Amino acid sequence: MKKKLAAYLLSATILCSGVTTAWAAVPVEHERSALAFSEHILDRTASKGLVNLALNPTGVGFPKLFTEYTNAGDNLKDLADGIISSKQGPPIDEGPRNRWTNYDRQETAFVEVQFETEQDVHQVELFAYNDFGGVPTPKAVSVQYWDGSQWQEAANQEVTVGTYENDTWIVPFTINFDVFRTANVRVTMIPQDGKSVGASELRVWGVREMLHGFEITVPEMVPGDNQLPLSVMLEEAKEQSQPVYIKMVDSAGAEQVFMEEIPANKQTADFSLDLTEAVEGRIQLTVSLQEDFSEGRTVFLTKRLSEDLFQSIYEEVKTPYEYGIVLSYSGVGTDTFDSDLIDNPNVFAIPGDDTYVYMTYVGHDGTGYRTGLARSMDMLHWEKVGKILENGEPGAWDEYNAAGYIVRDHEWGELPTPHVTEDGRLAMTYLASDTPGYEAGIKRAGVAFADSIFQPDGSLSQWERAPDPVLDANDGAYPYEKGIIWKLQAIWDAENSRYVGFYNAAGGPEVMCQAYSQDLLHWEREATNPVLNQDISPSGAIWGDSHNADADVVKIGDYWVMFYFTSSPGGIIDSFAVSKDMVHWEKSYIPLTERNNTYSSTYAHKPCVVKKNGVVYHYYNAVGSEGRLIALDTSIDLSALQRAQAISPEDCSEAWYQGLQEKVTALQTELRVDGGSLERIQAALQALEIYLDAGEEVESQLLTVQWSGNASMRIEGNAEEILIHGRDLRRKSAAGRRADLHLYPDRRCIFKRTAQRRGHRVWSGWLHIYLYNAKREYEPAFYICQS
Repeated sequence: MKKKLAAYLLSATILCSGVTTAWAAVPVEHERSALAFSEHILDRTASKGLVNLALNPTGVGFPKLFTEYTNAGDNLKDLADGIISSKQGPPIDEGPRNRWTNYDRQETAFVEVQFETEQDVHQVELFAYNDFGGVPTPKAVSVQYWDGSQWQEAANQEVTVGTYENDTWIVPFTINFDVFRTANVRVTMIPQDGKSVGASELRVWGVREMLHGFEITVPEMVPGDNQLPLSVMLEEAKEQSQPVYIKMVDSAGAEQVFMEEIPANKQTADFSLDLTEAVEGRIQLTVSLQEDFSEGRTVFLTKRLSEDLFQSIYEEVKTPYEYGIVLSYSGVGTDTFDSDLIDNPNVFAIPGDDTYVYMTYVGHDGTGYRTGLARSMDMLHWEKVGKILENGEPGAWDEYNAAGYIVRDHEWGELPTPHVTEDGRLAMTYLASDTPGYEAGIKRAGVAFADSIFQPDGSLSQWERAPDPVLDANDGAYPYEKGIIWKLQAIWDAENSRYVGFYNAAGGPEVMCQAYSQDLLHWEREATNPVLNQDISPSGAIWGDSHNADADVVKIGDYWVMFYFTSSPGGIIDSFAVSKDMVHWEKSYIPLTERNNTYSSTYAHKPCVVKKNGVVYHYYNAVGSEGRLIALDTSIDLSALQRAQAISPEDCSEAWYQGLQEKVTALQTELRVDGGSLERIQAALQALEIYLDAGEEVESQLLTVQWSGNASMRIEGNAEEILIHGRDLRRKSAAGRRADLHLYPDRRCIFKRTAQRRGHRVWSGWLHIYLYNAKREYEPAFYICQS
């Protein structure tokens, strides 16, 4: 079967100056619309029957690309899209930015192409990227193929280096060799010393063999007009028209069947399928030349959920108020397990404990991760309790890392609680490794069990570890994991009676995956992994090019919502994805956190999002000027509680401080109490704000008035300050005369500032307050500060 390439092809010259090569007659694919399906397919009918077997302009189906690492900002799929470009993209130039690199990795790299069926491969062409800096032209390139059991070097390789038009940043490598047959081929690139490698396009030239005698091309996303373009190419044109049978199954399981025809003596045809009736979410599309759909080709597409849905979920979970740091590391030299940094908040309540809310977190002491427990009376101010999960035994696979996450049951609107397994125990999954250092060594997932969080005497329970990892990528069986399992966090799926574990794997980028288990010990990976990967938002922005990680999943209404952290145009932040079936996920491309200029200037990531009594709390790992610690954003402004707790008894009178503590306790109770409400929290918060604004410079007299309809009251004395519930406060008298203040009590707004701060004069004499338009019984409170 092996032949010398030169004996098979006619020689000619191409863009590579001074180079004779066999692929000169093959036209270079220039940039074009990703949906010009027939044009892409017809390009494959190049001279002498050779086609680019690696070309996949839409990224759907086969061929598929794999590599060990992709630098953030670059895209592996760009190597198979038919576009060659050394541009940087806006704002540097007009683009397109179209390349893959392993920048930041100074090591030999490979790019693997996987075909749907075995192909005869004749030549490989790599358009290397050269930035004259960290990613120069590779020192050497070579080709290998998979023989069914191991990688083999292509025989008699000859490598020619040329030039590409006038672009010195693109360096074409042409690799000739004896023809081989394989379903997997890869190009290995050896970098210059201390440098990285990159490329803009990879072409694998060969004789196309089509599985079942035809190929299909479709976009990854159903267009907004719901008209799906589908292109079908036959291996050979037929003398009679060829029926094409198409079956679409939407995310609700509803089917639509279409029948089209490729005209006689035509090899390709383009069709448009009306998917208006298809339910949003993952679409399964099967195409066959047989009416019974035997020998079919199946691909998966996405009909995007509506922007109205994403926006409604955002309105439900948004936390625009930056509360700040809530838990920090102990400090280098303190000889504690969390001396260097803390990470990964995981909040829950213990049934029957009406005093505290709890949080597991991960601490690092420079050697490895261990898991700690903290508690809070108000979900805002946290104190450390102790270490809840220690590292494994010396020499074990989890000797140096045990970063744990309690398996929780979470109903949106209530705090999560520890999940109770079938045998009555609690469970904790954890990230483990066998090497000291920050996230060093082989990373795997483990699980541990305990009967309770606390022992009867109040001490922390000891957790019993499973002896072996429950998820391990070290065998390389799943290429998308690249030998790395990061955080595994599991929830119980009551509808399907199984655990669903979400884990991020690999690196460059980290990708989100999921798996299923009946006992938390034995897991089966999702067939469509990874479920979140690098992609492009509808606005054209790149998301997830370095991270798609650390899922926190909960059902909100009819949809599953995955809070996760990702790389975005705004840096490393938290966002959310949505699914109807908890298998097929769509990114919202909406930021939930923002980096600030101080404690989260580097990262604002790794979410734990809960809602209690109408208030949403978004805990996350902040990295910036203060190191790596845990911060909080909230859905309402709770900064008054921070102000109050910053006041010490030495700063004020005993009586005033006691009153302050009463209001703080009242607010904390409303935040934590079961069956509370946002209205009660806001009332307690308002009382605290008023008390803080009034201060203790003068004694305050609280007057309470009950009325219905119009009423008035008269207060004697010299009023220096007036603090009133209500925004409609109007002065009608001139200086030195009686002050008439008008309040519309049915508005129930909060007037936070003092009268003086709003520019009101200080009045002496009579003070009249008129109450208008009262539609119901109402009890306003007035603090009248008298001299």
